[in-house]
Amino acid sequence: MTNEVKKVTKRKAFTIRIVIYIAVYMLPVGMLIGTLNAIKQLNNHQVETITFSSIRHVEADSDYYLIKDINDREFEIETHYKKVFRYEHFTDYIEVGDKLTITYISKNTVLEIKSETATYLNLSESTRLLNQSNISFLIISLILFVLIAVTEVYDYGEWIKSDAYKELK
Repeated sequence: MTNEVKKVTKRKAFTIRIVIYIAVYMLPVGMLIGTLNAIKQLNNHQVETITFSSIRHVEADSDYYLIKDINDREFEIETHYKKVFRYEHFTDYIEVGDKLTITYISKNTVLEIKSETATYLNLSESTRLLNQSNISFLIISLILFVLIAVTEVYDYGEWIKSDAYKELK
């Protein structure tokens, strides 16, 4: 091999290794970013007291209950919460003008609905569990990141000691 060919081959080898490092690190970095975003959203909930106006069941691409207050603000309760949202109990006891306390992440992610006397939707336990699983996922992604870093450093050290690398010199 000529000296010029060795330099080009060596540059290509380093470039390929860098591309592999970037590709391998995208997994734990993506996991880390997604998990931090989820934790931020769960910890950024809002509590608001509204004056109840109406509730209706909306059947669209995804079913949901739509609660309106007297100021025409709307809050969605997704129907996969049917087992924890006591709709019949809600409609039996809540009337127009009653005060409700609503805890939500966004207008379409309601976590809790309470009146002065009863709770009609309570996802605080599942939210706490989701937050715990996000923290576990965060720890797993950090461990994966460190494990990949150690493995790649070891692999790079072995590659530099190898005969293939020495031929490139």
